[in-house]
Amino acid sequence: MRSQLRESLYSSIETQTVTRADDVGALVATGDFNTTLDSSGATPGWIQVVDDRGRVKASTANVAHLRTGFAPIDPRHIPTVRTRSGLAIDTGERVSVATVAVRSGGEWLTVIAASPLDLADASDRRITISLLLVFPVLLLFSASTIWLVVWRALRPVEAIRAEVAGITSSDLSRRVPQPPTSDEIGRLARTMNDMLDRLQTSMVRQQRFVSDASHELRSPLASLRSQLEVTLIERPSPEWVDTVGEMLKDHDRLERLIQDLLVLARHDDHVESNLEPCDLGYLVRSELGRRPEPTGLVRVVDAENALVAGDTDALARVLRNLVDNAERHARSRVEVSVR
Repeated sequence: MRSQLRESLYSSIETQTVTRADDVGALVATGDFNTTLDSSGATPGWIQVVDDRGRVKASTANVAHLRTGFAPIDPRHIPTVRTRSGLAIDTGERVSVATVAVRSGGEWLTVIAASPLDLADASDRRITISLLLVFPVLLLFSASTIWLVVWRALRPVEAIRAEVAGITSSDLSRRVPQPPTSDEIGRLARTMNDMLDRLQTSMVRQQRFVSDASHELRSPLASLRSQLEVTLIERPSPEWVDTVGEMLKDHDRLERLIQDLLVLARHDDHVESNLEPCDLGYLVRSELGRRPEPTGLVRVVDAENALVAGDTDALARVLRNLVDNAERHARSRVEVSVR
């Protein structure tokens, strides 16, 4: 950009120099000119009118002391425009020199016009310094403005993301914030809230089904146990005792499964567990004391008293599940210990 600006300034100065030379040449062609030429103009400069021998016929006041032309002329009387330096009119800086040959009074005279290029160089330096100072400020301002605009535009998205990150399957009652706009972000928030509504409705239906099914199954299971126990009393034969005993074991497993479903439904409904002081060692000894010894296995119980805060029923179910799995897969020995 700097090079283009400088070349544009140079071109403008050269055009003014050529125009100045043409204007003076038109005056010289009439033969009506003074030895001292007018030096006024938009661009300060130097003008001479010389003959083919290089003798000065007229000039501006700033080069009146020169007796010969300050720049070479084309003997073929062809107009030229060049950039030169080291001429007698300057201190070594470059100047734009234009020559125009005209016929006046039966002889050829050449108009030499020159304009300094230091104005263009100075303007170029000032603009370069200004850009070096102003451009970082503009860049910082632009970057800050863009960041602020993007941050304000994406702030609702971050709020939606943070809210979604805190939503879990155990709590679908939360909703993402909806910005009061009808743009893409507003539509996204409304769509996500609609989706959460549908998920919550589905979850509530599932929890209600599990809870209702568990409660409904407890009554027939209780009736089934009563009938099995009555049958066991009425028919105390060994065959019936073994058969009913196996059926009661299956009944107990089914009852535990239903109880686990009730616990799951209660957990999903955010029902707080009843935490109370519980002696874990006593619980282990009591639960295992009520269980029949497994066939073909040795059960070793070493339970020290350990007071914890917990749900007694839940801990008992955990214990039953662990021991059931251990006795189902153990080969010869099951050890249960509490420390």
